[in-house]
Amino acid sequence: MSSRMSSRISNRIRAVQMKKDGKSNRAIMRELGVDRYFIDTWYSRWQEGKGVEDAPRAGRPGKMDIHRDSVIALLQKGKKGTRTTALTLNHQGKKISRRTVQRLAHSSDLVARRRSKKPLLTPVHKGKRLDFAVRHNDTRFWKNVVYTDESYFRCGTKNTWVWVPKGTIPPPNLTQKFAPSVMVWGGICARGKTTLHVFETGTRVNSILYQQCLRGNLIAAANHLYHDRAAWKLMQDGATVHTSRSTRNWLKRQRIRVVEGWPPQSPDLNPIENLWSIIGHKVGLREPRTRMELHQYVLEEWDNIDLSLLERLTESMPRRIKAVVDAEGGHTRY
Repeated sequence: MSSRMSSRISNRIRAVQMKKDGKSNRAIMRELGVDRYFIDTWYSRWQEGKGVEDAPRAGRPGKMDIHRDSVIALLQKGKKGTRTTALTLNHQGKKISRRTVQRLAHSSDLVARRRSKKPLLTPVHKGKRLDFAVRHNDTRFWKNVVYTDESYFRCGTKNTWVWVPKGTIPPPNLTQKFAPSVMVWGGICARGKTTLHVFETGTRVNSILYQQCLRGNLIAAANHLYHDRAAWKLMQDGATVHTSRSTRNWLKRQRIRVVEGWPPQSPDLNPIENLWSIIGHKVGLREPRTRMELHQYVLEEWDNIDLSLLERLTESMPRRIKAVVDAEGGHTRY
């Protein structure tokens, strides 16, 4: 028996046993990564005394057996869904329906997952990321770091998925051609956060504006949280306004220590990126329609951040560094 077949049968046995133990379909789906059809099918076969192995088939192999490898290869490339896979195979002269593609995917223990967006990493990027992670793979280094970043928030970014009765046309997701947006700057650490700076509409941030932002929002807040300017250090990415000669000289005059050599294309290393995502989700649920509402909601959600969340995010930094080392500079799960 092939390892793939053995794995499929093992999953069937586990699904049946969990169902016998009284677990809900939702719990089984979450633990095994299977769908409700899979659970109901094999539990029903077990109740009928037919077991969980594939029934022997006589005659010519079915389409699922003939086209299995082609379907799996196309689906796992990640560029084609079930509909496009069926169309591609039909263009190649292999007659197969979308439903058959779906059944074949389920029987091969494949499940659909939304792919996360990751920046493109060249060999140079990976090398810089790995070098940075190796040099800073020390938990003590990441104590008392203030993580900072800018971010954009826009109106109309709520979830586009909606559940409706079968046969019903879902309501439209209303969009604006030029959706209002705000650009903000903020910083977080294990002890709290800075004040949130909201840039004026249409502002092009240069080194002087960035320095003014740090002066008004970072220094006082960080000194208050750590009681001593020498007790904390600043994390900022490699954006031009962050690393310009003017900004570097200003940081030296202010006696602000900086985490040097931050690698490019590394949002997964900055915990505040996860916080922006959380805030963006909460703001989206409130459905702001104007820039004023968006401005207000972003500030309110920033003010409502719980300290325990900041602790969890910042304490993940050593694990992020280790993940980059383990991935040899490649993408991580963060």
